[in-house]
Amino acid sequence: MIRPSLLRACAFAFLACPAVSLAAGTQGAQDDTSAAEPVARVGPAVVSAAELDAELQRPLAELKARHEAQLRRLDIQLEKGEQLLRERAAESLVDRRVLDIEARERAITPEALLASIPEHEPTAEEVQAFYAANAKQIGRPFPEVEIEIAAQLIARERAARQRALVDELRAKHGVSMLYEVRRYDVIGGGVSRGPADAPVTIVEFADFQCPFCARVSPVIERLLEDYAGRVRHVYRHFPLTSIHPQAYEAAVASVCADRQGRFWEFHKALLADQANMDAAAIESRAVQQAFDMGQFRSCVRDGSARAIVDADLAAAKPLPVEGTPSIFVNGRLFFGSLTIENFRRYVDDELARSTAKAAFAVR
Repeated sequence: MIRPSLLRACAFAFLACPAVSLAAGTQGAQDDTSAAEPVARVGPAVVSAAELDAELQRPLAELKARHEAQLRRLDIQLEKGEQLLRERAAESLVDRRVLDIEARERAITPEALLASIPEHEPTAEEVQAFYAANAKQIGRPFPEVEIEIAAQLIARERAARQRALVDELRAKHGVSMLYEVRRYDVIGGGVSRGPADAPVTIVEFADFQCPFCARVSPVIERLLEDYAGRVRHVYRHFPLTSIHPQAYEAAVASVCADRQGRFWEFHKALLADQANMDAAAIESRAVQQAFDMGQFRSCVRDGSARAIVDADLAAAKPLPVEGTPSIFVNGRLFFGSLTIENFRRYVDDELARSTAKAAFAVR
């Protein structure tokens, strides 16, 4: 896919090239005189074009940098949107196909098949429990929203039961997703856990001050337990220093923890208290975990630890990474909620794809 920013750059270059070509013979003479041309007079004094250019150099560079960053974000959003639409469309087509096949076998319509799923009416206790857990976000008295909450719980349960039925029918009718999803080259570098030859590798670009990174960490740990031997987790650094000013130093400290074979314990300790990440708090965690403090302090000052963090930041540049956590499953960009159920869908799909490809290769 040709990226929009590239198209814009090419279009600009095309329009500018003829002008450069026509002016080539006189450009040198213009350069000699234009810098000295006045742009203003203040009494007898002259403000030259060269002074104006010098004044504009930094703000123009900053403006162009912001512009390029905005273009990159738009390119990433377009790229992600296209991938997500393609994957969802493929999944939707398969879901409809298995429903059609099953409905024909039962001599009913797909609509009747879905309607046959029993409804679950939430109890008063379930409605009250939902309100209690979300009262702050709802911001309205319980009597005003009781009926709405009940309807929402019914719809949620209906969707879950329909999904369960479709997943059951996928297994029954032998669905294999064979189309190739977009994959990125993200392997290389990073701290890992799980076997190196695991069929599924999850690469996470993360930030120690990112609250969503803290939330996803126990989910990934559970996934490693549930798929023991089949999933590998690789951690890459992507500190968002514009909003998390202490994240970079925390990342450097974690590299030093890794050099003492203690990365994952230190990783967990940092995420457990994201509000305290100044140098003293980070060193306190190292003391609590009985690090060799001389080695740790030397490492934190060592440029090689920073080079590892910088290398991860550089590795993320060509990838659709604009926030944290950015997650790739076998190089495939992870979309959706950071729940164990969503991770399982990705892992199960990758395992099924691997099995299907092996079966087709044998044929």
